Amino acid sequence: MNNLRPSSLQSMTLLIRQYLIQNGKMFLVSIAVFIAGVFVVLYSIQRYTRFDTWTHKNFVTVFMPVFIVLAVLYAGTSFPGLRSKDRAIQYLMLPVSTRQKFWFELFTRIVLFVMLMPSLFWVSFYVEGQLVALVHPEFTFQSFSFLDGFNGPSRYQNILVMTFVISHAMLFLTFPFFGATVFMKNQIIKTVAWGFGLLFGFFILFHDFIETIPKQHMQEFTGFIILLNIALVVLAYFRLKNKQV
Repeated sequence: MNNLRPSSLQSMTLLIRQYLIQNGKMFLVSIAVFIAGVFVVLYSIQRYTRFDTWTHKNFVTVFMPVFIVLAVLYAGTSFPGLRSKDRAIQYLMLPVSTRQKFWFELFTRIVLFVMLMPSLFWVSFYVEGQLVALVHPEFTFQSFSFLDGFNGPSRYQNILVMTFVISHAMLFLTFPFFGATVFMKNQIIKTVAWGFGLLFGFFILFHDFIETIPKQHMQEFTGFIILLNIALVVLAYFRLKNKQV
């Protein structure tokens, strides 16, 4: 029977082909909608602030909430083949190993998002700022490089603090990614509700500890969050493997 199984390259080609057939057009449309949405959000904020001067600090201020919302929505729709019973049977019966299915989803939903989203946001932010500056002379847009966009206040330049921030930001990808393997339907809503419940419980139980994190326990807590990210990804794999069985 093993001789009848396709090679790893053939399996991945099959998986990629199925993904492009089902999601290729939607992926391109989503990028276009994202860019247009960024333009609308930025312009609305600029009008509200009466076209005050924008710098790299504004980039971080707008980027973080946009990143969080999109991360939850995008990672939360991982494993689309599991969303219904019929599609789940078809998806799980594909002649592709569980490991390959998992790595493909991990790459397209987390790695690819981390690679593309900040770059697309910076390009949109930069182009929109230049265009608005041409239309509204009172608006001053200070040019900056991609890396300068993340060099906000000095506290963000500390390596430990940067790791603390990035590890927390990754939770908005890994937690919904895991939730997509737990819940079949309405996975985003259920995952967000579950996450708020866990945060509330953690806050109630460890309120005193949380207050001392920035001063005394940042290194330990950062390590814990990193391990939590890894654990969520590993658990997502075993959840998928359990469904495959």
